[in-house]
Amino acid sequence: MHDGRITSLDMLRGLAVVLMVFGHCLVWGRYGEIWAPYGIMSGALTAVRMPILFIISGLLAASLREKNWTVVGRRIVNLCWVYAIWVSVIVLLGAVLEPDDGMSIGIVRLAAEFVRPQTVMWFIWSLALYSIILYVSRELPGRWIVAGAVGVSFAGYAIALQPFSYENFFRYAGFFFVGALCRDRVIAFVTGSFSWRLAGILTGLLVLVHLAASPMEAALGWKVLAVPERFVICAIILQAACVLPMLSISSLLCQLGRKTLPIYVGHLPILLMARTMIPPLGAATDILVPLMLTVIVVAGSLAVERIAIAVGVPWFYARPQWINKGTARRIAGYLPIPGGSIAR
Repeated sequence: MHDGRITSLDMLRGLAVVLMVFGHCLVWGRYGEIWAPYGIMSGALTAVRMPILFIISGLLAASLREKNWTVVGRRIVNLCWVYAIWVSVIVLLGAVLEPDDGMSIGIVRLAAEFVRPQTVMWFIWSLALYSIILYVSRELPGRWIVAGAVGVSFAGYAIALQPFSYENFFRYAGFFFVGALCRDRVIAFVTGSFSWRLAGILTGLLVLVHLAASPMEAALGWKVLAVPERFVICAIILQAACVLPMLSISSLLCQLGRKTLPIYVGHLPILLMARTMIPPLGAATDILVPLMLTVIVVAGSLAVERIAIAVGVPWFYARPQWINKGTARRIAGYLPIPGGSIAR
């Protein structure tokens, strides 16, 4: 632990966001078609990166249940502000750099992004909604909320929803609320000593769940065991997180884990620009491009944040000072806030 932060969690968060960037580089570049192992890797990463990011995000948001609405409102306003800024950047760049995708720009399109997210910013959109739900349900027992959220995750796999952001909102609800409402257990899992016995049990359970998943999906038509499979994978990764400080890149992962917001919001614009500048390398060397893109995108996202701060526009990453706590009070009237919870 350093400065009140759990180092292994920071490192795990950094690793998860890098895997997320790498996965997006694979998907948008269609590199799974160039090299079959990339296709397998892309599918495997889906079961890891976002579940881990949502568990850690829930863990970091856990204290919202004990805060007053002014504090919670500031978080919501901040997430909405960052969402509005970066979804505008992504839509604009997409329309300019990817005209074949049919992406349009305009007030109507941007307004629609707040109710039907269709970019990678769905993650920030979901965090804002989860945070509100976490707060307004503060009077309910935590186990009820966790059970309901996990049930919603199952529904996300059983029911086809459009757009994909709605489907993801359902699918990852359980992971966020487990992180938020089982915070102490998750932290104990991460900070405890590594257990080969527990790792073996979890790995065996994962194998059994995975083997049962395919026939059940074939029989029922949906991924029945997708949620428990991902929870077991997360348990294995969280349990193994204690060994991350032993890696030679531990310091780098820790720094990246403390910069997940600028990496997340900035990675797609950088990716859209970077991949237009990398010339075809030929089939033999194209397998290196996703790795190159990942490094360029992560470094570029962090560089953009530094430049924004240096030129005096830090509001690209946080609400400006003129949006004060009064904003939280004004929007409180639109939400089912428990009586007496707004700080005066």
